[in-house]
This record gives sequence, C-alpha cells and structure tokens, in this order.
Amino acid sequence: LMEEWLPMSARIQESWIEPGETFIRYEDLLEKDLEILEEVLIEHCGILVTPERLREIIVANRFENFTGGRKPGEENLTAHERKGISGDWQNYFTKRVKQAFKDRYGGLLVASGYERDLDW
Repeated sequence: LMEEWLPMSARIQESWIEPGETFIRYEDLLEKDLEILEEVLIEHCGILVTPERLREIIVANRFENFTGGRKPGEENLTAHERKGISGDWQNYFTKRVKQAFKDRYGGLLVASGYERDLDW
C-alpha cells in the first residue's frame, strides 16, 4: 500500500499544496460539512442548487443516514463505510509502520497541516 498505491495519492496532494490550492480535509467535513460544502459547491463552483436542497443532500449522506443508522464510531469491518471517524489509523499503525509512513509521507503531513512537525 505504501509503495504502490499511496505514492499516487501523495502526488495528488502535493499538486494541490505546491500552487497553494485550497483542499478540504475529511476531518473538517466531519465537523462542519454543511458550511464547507455550501461554500465550496455553491459559492466557489457555482453549482445551481438551493442551499436548502444542498443541506438535504448532505444530511441524507452523513454516515449515520448512509449506513442505515450506524453511529460514527460503530465499526463494520466488511463495509466500505467502516467507522465514520477520523484518526482511527492510530489503532492500526505499529511502530514500524508509523516510522515507514513518517519516512515517506511525514513531510507531506506537515505541509498539508495534518501535523505540526515530524514528532508525531
């Protein structure tokens, strides 16, 4: 995963950071989905939808509604919508995996604001 799939994802992220593009983080969407998506989709992208309709769509697609009532944090290991929370990677990264990830992508995490420095 770190050697075959993540390099392409990292290049995409870098392509946004280098020219100073705005990007939306999953963690921010979990906290302020309505505000962020309304600004981006209606104001920046000019999508012709009323704020009320956009809110209906966003709420209908939140984790709990999209998974048939599972609350964020309730895990289903067989579902693509596994847990609906941020930071769960910490439960799975061993020290060795964490160090390998940090060696390859730590600078990118700092540049994109996910970490302050490499001491995570």
